Amino acid sequence: PVQMYRFAPGAYVTQFHPEMDAEAVQLRIEVYAHAGYFPPEEVEAVIARTARADVTAAHRVLRAFADLALGRSERSPAAQSATVG
Repeated sequence: PVQMYRFAPGAYVTQFHPEMDAEAVQLRIEVYAHAGYFPPEEVEAVIARTARADVTAAHRVLRAFADLALGRSERSPAAQSATVG
């Protein structure tokens, strides 16, 4: 499955939130506790399950995207134009 793609020259979209850490996920769970995503009485169990999730891959994607956007990646347009010619 595709998790991230380029929509236009300056527009990328993801299927996930690479910026989220455990605290951000916990806050979102608490905010949406009564929105029907899970039974409200399971909030603590859902938080415990998500706290164990390994999010390092998502953070690597975010770091690589930042490097690309800032021209620090060998795949960035700026780096590629510097090697042409």
